[in-house]
Amino acid sequence: MVKTNNAIVIGLILSFLVLWILSYSIEDSDVNAMGMYFVVFLVPILVIVFLNSFILKLAKKFSSQVYQRGISLVLPAISSVLYLIEELRLAWIDGNLSFLGLVTLISIGVTNFMWNIKLTTNK
Repeated sequence: MVKTNNAIVIGLILSFLVLWILSYSIEDSDVNAMGMYFVVFLVPILVIVFLNSFILKLAKKFSSQVYQRGISLVLPAISSVLYLIEELRLAWIDGNLSFLGLVTLISIGVTNFMWNIKLTTNK
């Protein structure tokens, strides 16, 4: 099974990579605007990645793989709901939560998919 620390590292790397790729494509390679994406979304992404590792640690405590897989799909489901709601803004995040939902859906979804593959191979 993928260790939780590895899930944190993989999630962080994928989040930063996806954030860079999406901000690069949205802002047409304007470095200043891309930097603002990192300023605005860095802390929420870090919180979500660490929350995902906590959820995966919680999922390890269950003996049934069905429960483990179901728990690992909670955060990608929440991220997909955030992505589908257009123009959702909070006062303490000066950005669109739909963009945050897309970044976390891709990065956490891939991380949890890899975790589920390792769950299957480590029977």
